[in-house]
Amino acid sequence: MEQSINPFFAIQQDILEVKSLIERLIYNQQPVSMPDDDKYEGIEIALEELKCAKATIYCNIDKIPHKKVHGRLLFNKAELRAYIKNEGKK
Repeated sequence: MEQSINPFFAIQQDILEVKSLIERLIYNQQPVSMPDDDKYEGIEIALEELKCAKATIYCNIDKIPHKKVHGRLLFNKAELRAYIKNEGKK
């Protein structure tokens, strides 16, 4: 018999992490940095990670993982690295 995982456990863990970050920010005034997994940046990060020309990125944009927000292309470093590891498969 499979043991089902309580979905509220993951939510509770996320809330505790956010609470911890807020407490550090308020009480200790320490800078809090977000993990790169959630950070999306402009084409510069794609140029840096893929090591190719801007025109190459635009020509192959349907293959490269990205988001488009208000007409601007945004890339995630972790997604680009996974794309490279998978030898160009999205």
